[in-house]
Amino acid sequence: MENTIDELIEMLNDKDDFVVEDAKGQLELKGEEAVDPLIDALSSRKKNIRLNAATLLGAIDDEKAIPALEKLLDDESGYVKSGAQSAIATIQRKA
Repeated sequence: MENTIDELIEMLNDKDDFVVEDAKGQLELKGEEAVDPLIDALSSRKKNIRLNAATLLGAIDDEKAIPALEKLLDDESGYVKSGAQSAIATIQRKA
């Protein structure tokens, strides 16, 4: 049974790195279909979900994610800030 996008996003916070990597791969393959749910995930209370969602949005490369990613530049987590900066730079480079 295939996981839904929302289930895959929750898996981004799993303690098992293999589960996280599998979820990231599946979300990246979904491409544009996953963009809006990933943008919503940027406001998650869970740092790992915010970080992984930002990274995935950079990999999917959809310019509409930039405003939401810019909001993460004030995130309490340095890792999340850095992930958002990298994603924005990646999207802008490809644009």
